[in-house]
Amino acid sequence: MSELGIRIKKIRKEKNLTLQQLAGNGISKGMLSLIENGKAQPSMESLHYIAEQLGVEVSSLINERSLEDYRTILAEIEADSKEIRTDDEEVIRSILARTEHLQAKLTFDTYEEIRLKEIYLLMNYYQSKEFDDTSFHEVMDGYERIHVYNRLLKCYHFLGELSFSQQDYHNALQLMKEAEQRVQPHWYLVDQLSQLDLYYVLTVLYAAINDQKNTEHYLQQALAIAKNEKIFYRLDDFYRLLLIQAISKLDKEKSMFYLQKLKLLDEFSEDPLMHTYAAYCEIHYVNNIEQDYESVHSLIQAFFEEDEAEFGGFMRELFMCEEAYAYYMQEDFESAISISKDLTIPLYLNHPIDLSIFYRVFAVRALCYQSLNNIEAAKRDILYAKDGVKDYPKNAYTDFIQDAYVKIIN
Repeated sequence: MSELGIRIKKIRKEKNLTLQQLAGNGISKGMLSLIENGKAQPSMESLHYIAEQLGVEVSSLINERSLEDYRTILAEIEADSKEIRTDDEEVIRSILARTEHLQAKLTFDTYEEIRLKEIYLLMNYYQSKEFDDTSFHEVMDGYERIHVYNRLLKCYHFLGELSFSQQDYHNALQLMKEAEQRVQPHWYLVDQLSQLDLYYVLTVLYAAINDQKNTEHYLQQALAIAKNEKIFYRLDDFYRLLLIQAISKLDKEKSMFYLQKLKLLDEFSEDPLMHTYAAYCEIHYVNNIEQDYESVHSLIQAFFEEDEAEFGGFMRELFMCEEAYAYYMQEDFESAISISKDLTIPLYLNHPIDLSIFYRVFAVRALCYQSLNNIEAAKRDILYAKDGVKDYPKNAYTDFIQDAYVKIIN
């Protein structure tokens, strides 16, 4: 109460207002004097009136820092964290240092304060891997209260990603369905990019549990937005997902259609990362649909010789899986083993179809070991592959693993 009064008095004097001028017709001069001297607590109505008379936000009176201060701090932090990686320890420590001392003073009344609270919680999680679920839901409630539904959806995306990274697809889906229901009454306040993000995640999650009806439903919802509004955002992600799904079912017609769509987007965007994904998808198509194994080696070599192949490094394991599979199908067992002998499951893979593709290479290696009469190594690798996909939906990759298991174990 005392600090509130001090701040009101300080701002009043900065604006050269007398007690009577500030009090106006909305509050008595005597009550205002008691408030400034810390002897009375204003009602919220009186507080809003005083703030309006002073030309400031209520939060500037309640908090020691003004809203302008928070805006300055947030703008600086947003600039630093725009491209942050979760393993960028130096940036994370810097942001934590700039936000930690604010936490006790932050309320959930303004966007700036809620966002600063959210950033602090995220940075703390990235550093310690300890997640404050209660405070994070308070942040979400805060965004809903001030009608910032785009950020509310971002929070749900983060929670969904946590479950997805643990391969708890059903819980991730439940969270995103909750997000959809929560924002549905205010859908007109959600920007179209956020709508596409939501539909993309729902499409991915329904595909993960092999729910074709809902996968198609959310895909069509997204494509309708893209078509009607002429928005290309996320289209490559949708077509890449659809292509891999079609290949996993050995559907040649759909695979060709989606590959052409993806290649057109790749040419249009001139984005190196998109080019990397498109190159991998083409190689995967040639390997599994066209079954032109010789061309697989040429395509991989050509891709890594390109200047724009700068993003190929973090996906190198997937390219190696394709090359190992091609060598196996050409009965070059030693080359298949050599190129795949040091492979481990990449941390960025969490979708069951992607993981099935990767586990297949262990089945490939097992078959190669069997052909070279190394039965112990063959059994080791096929058991690892079989166990890895035991809970995944049935597809061409899991079928390959099952067939290899029967061939090796029996």
